[in-house]
Amino acid sequence: MSAEPVAPLRPTVSLEPVYLTPDQVGDLLQVKSKTVYDWASKDPTMPVIRIGHTVRFPRERLLRWLQDREKARARPRRVQTAAKR
Repeated sequence: MSAEPVAPLRPTVSLEPVYLTPDQVGDLLQVKSKTVYDWASKDPTMPVIRIGHTVRFPRERLLRWLQDREKARARPRRVQTAAKR
């Protein structure tokens, strides 16, 4: 009796899009897409790809960016004191 060939396992495909539209980012963050456009134009650290007039956000990089911002807010801030004269 010969063994039947086993089909190689395929990696699971994510149903999440690789790139998000400004509307999708707005839905995710519960803000208007105009706000997303404003953030993307004012914050150079926000991951965004512009091709012509098309704007997309790499999902994984955007999620990491959001986590980094959340961690930065959780850090205690130093209180600066005025220098003594």
